[in-house]
Amino acid sequence: MGAMTSEPLKALFYTFESGLLALPAGTPRLIFLNGRLCSGLSALAEQSAVEILQYDYEEASALQAAGYRVSSDDAPLTGPAGFFDGALVCASRHHQESLFYMATALSVLKPGGLFVCAAANDAGGRRLKKDAAFFGSSCAEISKYHARVIWATRGESLENQKIEEARRTVAPQKTEDGFTSRPGIFSWNRIDEGSALLAESLPSQTLAGRGADFGCGYGFLGHHVLSHNPDISALTCIDADARAVACCRASLEGLPVTAKTDYIWKDARDSGLHDLDFVITNPPFHRDKEESVRLGASFIESASRALRAGGSLWLVANAHLPYEKILFMHFPECQKVAERRGYKVYHARK
Repeated sequence: MGAMTSEPLKALFYTFESGLLALPAGTPRLIFLNGRLCSGLSALAEQSAVEILQYDYEEASALQAAGYRVSSDDAPLTGPAGFFDGALVCASRHHQESLFYMATALSVLKPGGLFVCAAANDAGGRRLKKDAAFFGSSCAEISKYHARVIWATRGESLENQKIEEARRTVAPQKTEDGFTSRPGIFSWNRIDEGSALLAESLPSQTLAGRGADFGCGYGFLGHHVLSHNPDISALTCIDADARAVACCRASLEGLPVTAKTDYIWKDARDSGLHDLDFVITNPPFHRDKEESVRLGASFIESASRALRAGGSLWLVANAHLPYEKILFMHFPECQKVAERRGYKVYHARK
């Protein structure tokens, strides 16, 4: 869901298209962290062997459909440290996550390997050079397309301890609330207020049968419904972020329940599920209102398709988003059951 603006990608590949940078000789092995599909990547792939790390289902699916080799776990794909001739990075808006991508890129490069990183100016681009210096890498820099690009060759004087620490910082870890989570996941180290309100509003000892958590995150809502509703026979946790799915599985492991649990890395807007008794969801929220409404509407439509006649949707959303009309388009019954601190909870029945 976290589609990235095209400017950093355009800036990154401009360094090659303009002749500022050249690929290592031969057919170099490249790793592209947080890689996205674009024309610049296609041109580069004609001269190299590219492997891509991408956690987002939509982005990864597009890359796989185009024939690229994509990984969604933390391993640097294949080979030991020092395996790649070049490493490209599209930085994240989350600083810790960007440091992880940069540290991983530097750790898997051969000595003398090419390191290139890009970020939008308003999403960390202005601090890229400073971040690279933190790891002991002295970089060149350009500004292009409202983004910054830095590059360097991997030297021998890197701060390996800092590199490993940056990678550990975003590894899966226990939160204060006892869940397994990691930076990069929505509200990764605290229970967000929307999900908390939804959990308070859900019935206890009442949800039963087969259900799903659309956009499961690290598993807070799934953990709640399984802990309070013993008649649930199966729960499918689905999220477009591969990291969230892995953390959700870890968060729910060990629960003393008889329900069958499934974990699916997929876009909940096209879940493929049918005949469910209930769906719970806290749809992703973007700053742009139009995009937020579109995303929420897609989750509502998907839930309607997945539910049996008489099945229930429990949804929390930002109070300013006009979901009532959309809910009534897909459900004959709908009511607001709670509102607090800018959030609303709806219960709709098919």
